Amino acid sequence: MRLAAAAAVTALTALGPVGLAGAGAPPSLVHTAFYAPAGRSNTVEVAVDRHGIAPADAQLIEEGKPGNRGESAREFRLTGHGVTAVLAIDASGSVKGGPFESVKAALRDFVSSSRPQDRIAVVSFADTVVVAQAFTSDKAQLTQAIGALQAGGNLTLLNRAIADSLTLLAAEKTNARQRLLVITDGKNEGPGPVAAALETEARRLGIPVDCLGVTRLAARFLLPMQSLAAASGGAYVRARDYEDLRNAMREGIEGLLGTPVLTFRLAHIAPDGASHLLQLKIEGSTTDAVQMFLPRTAPAMLYVPAVLALLLFGAGMALIVFGRRRRRAAAAADTPPDVPAVAEPDPPARTRTQTVYAPKSGPRTPYKGDVRRPPPPRPEPVPPPPAPVPDLKQPTPQPVRDATQFRQVFAQPAPGKPTAWVRAQGSPTRFPIEADEVWIGSGDGNHIRVAEDMTMSRNHACIQWIAGDLYLFDNRSTNGTRVNGRRMESGSRARLQAGDQIAAGHAVFSLEA
Repeated sequence: MRLAAAAAVTALTALGPVGLAGAGAPPSLVHTAFYAPAGRSNTVEVAVDRHGIAPADAQLIEEGKPGNRGESAREFRLTGHGVTAVLAIDASGSVKGGPFESVKAALRDFVSSSRPQDRIAVVSFADTVVVAQAFTSDKAQLTQAIGALQAGGNLTLLNRAIADSLTLLAAEKTNARQRLLVITDGKNEGPGPVAAALETEARRLGIPVDCLGVTRLAARFLLPMQSLAAASGGAYVRARDYEDLRNAMREGIEGLLGTPVLTFRLAHIAPDGASHLLQLKIEGSTTDAVQMFLPRTAPAMLYVPAVLALLLFGAGMALIVFGRRRRRAAAAADTPPDVPAVAEPDPPARTRTQTVYAPKSGPRTPYKGDVRRPPPPRPEPVPPPPAPVPDLKQPTPQPVRDATQFRQVFAQPAPGKPTAWVRAQGSPTRFPIEADEVWIGSGDGNHIRVAEDMTMSRNHACIQWIAGDLYLFDNRSTNGTRVNGRRMESGSRARLQAGDQIAAGHAVFSLEA
């Protein structure tokens, strides 16, 4: 799904939402993210970290003036907007062994449920703080980075890791919704900011911190994490075993993707290429005012000539088609019964002209003094008699049978065992299809990345293996996708066979079995 907002900001309000990590003590803040939907003038979308909010329950505040209430609502998972998250993992010696392997397994589940528009970074901390994986949407890279984590060390720089993760998130502007997930036993040793400073910084940046406590130590070590989650608007959960950890992360992801996104129509301001103060009022509480950039939209009058031209063009084409059908019907009605009716052929798209030279008609006039007599006229050739037509019996018509349908079956792909390859036109490079989903686009997280192609969407299309077949899915790309020259409908799937050509943007690929 594509990011539909060119401008997005995050605000906080004291309402009490749901956090990414699922259940636990409810935090004191709810986070909202504002989006300017592409191609929809005079509207804004607001994602609210709280379930059960109806459109009529919320009112938009524009430059301090009460505006319209919400018009519609849909789940966050249906909008195409993404989430940016940092996974901060305690890798100190106190969690070494079974607990650490359980954490890694839960993180792999978290990554497997992510979407192409989501961006995730992995940070581990013990004696030092290490960015094990920078922000990416590549599930394979994230899984590899999680698998390479090793527990050990004598110290636990917990607070330093939280501060560095907040800085990392503040610099990443791809998505408006951001989360910091900290998995720790709660011990903090060594230099770093105090807990109160972390709470202030997280609230200033508008980044909720979700804390998962996994400890074999006393529960008092987790009290600062519980306080940080409540102060920042995140969620706190103490997982007593691996199953608790998996359930908390699974419920948190479902809760975040299921939060409502409300649509509002602007009442007092217009998208003019400037920033405006926007707030959201829910049940008497108002969010902090935030500056949101609203891209300029062209006036509606500019589209009137184009619309009229399209209408006239469509009417002209309809008249041409209607006239052609009438001529064909008249020709078929005037045709004798023993002569089959022949439809009028369409003119070719392009005609090549050939010039033919013919002699002039009439006898040649002799020059003066020419004593030669003209040759006698040649007798007209007598055509041969027609060959006798043998009396043959009329052949018995055979029933028409449907053409045989062939299906090419592809084995399920696996790492190191591709079921097919994709070759770029004009290049010897081949890309293996060794996963159930292979994404094509201009973004960094795609399996096949086409850089510097302005006609290629960030996540343009995906090749999917489904029950022995390969399908091409058009991810509602801006400029469309073609298979063997035929344009696909936006959001549709097309079955692929070996030898098919795939055109996405300016890039052309061929499928090889």
